[in-house]
Amino acid sequence: MNHKNTGRWADRLVMIICTAVIAAVITVDIATTIITASAATLPLAGISAEVSRMAIENATLPTAGISAQVTEWLADEPESVENDIPEVSEPLEVVPDPIEEDMEPMGNDVDFDEMYLLARLIYAEAGSVKDDECLYAVGSVVLNRMADPDYPDTMWGVIYQTYPTLQYQCTEDGHINWEPDERCLEIAEDLLRFGPTIPADVVYQSEFLQGSGVWKRFENVVFSHK
Repeated sequence: MNHKNTGRWADRLVMIICTAVIAAVITVDIATTIITASAATLPLAGISAEVSRMAIENATLPTAGISAQVTEWLADEPESVENDIPEVSEPLEVVPDPIEEDMEPMGNDVDFDEMYLLARLIYAEAGSVKDDECLYAVGSVVLNRMADPDYPDTMWGVIYQTYPTLQYQCTEDGHINWEPDERCLEIAEDLLRFGPTIPADVVYQSEFLQGSGVWKRFENVVFSHK
């Protein structure tokens, strides 16, 4: 009887131990699963907790204020907001026209009839030339002739001179009556206000050499010295 009882208790003990081992393994598996799941939700839980804490802190500050946390974030920014604003470049320097820069006022009031007549001549003689210097030179020849004793001393007399020969073909073919453009009107006004832009002895303007020599040529327009 005693041997039989001993064997039964031994069997029970073995079964208890096995059951305990199996339970321990199951417990470890369950614990691992729980830890893994908890780890996956920890960041969200941490963020939620942080947001809740900030909300509580900010709720105690006045409306016009700024939270301590936000202030800390701004301080940690690597660049100031001002650095994102593009710098305004300096205004471009206006380069004056070399012709107008050398001009000095003559102190005379501009007569509209003279200005309009001179503009018509400039337009008829060289209105198609793109270089403004040429147009200034055309008008300057008229002014140089007005100051030269060998020519009439009025603008009308110089432009419509026919003796000893016709001086400007445009007065005969009618081109002098063409309406001048704004550019020619401005150049005529500049010339009457500031004076000629060419040497005083340049009194010839044609398509060929005249006088003592060429001063300058613009396309098919030649300016010559007296």
